[in-house]
Amino acid sequence: MSRTPQEIVIKGEDALSRTYKADEVEDIKKQTVSIMPADLQKLMTVEELVDVVEYLTTLKKK
Repeated sequence: MSRTPQEIVIKGEDALSRTYKADEVEDIKKQTVSIMPADLQKLMTVEELVDVVEYLTTLKKK
């Protein structure tokens, strides 16, 4: 999700970003469940899992 005073952009489960006017949004709730499939690591090789973790660390806010 990204937010400016004018708009809010939310990425859905389908990986598409949708933009809404900020003044039309009444409430924002954080999801309690990740959109990443459960037990995904069981379907991945060690190398794939390392790649995902490495990528996720680049997304950390500083």
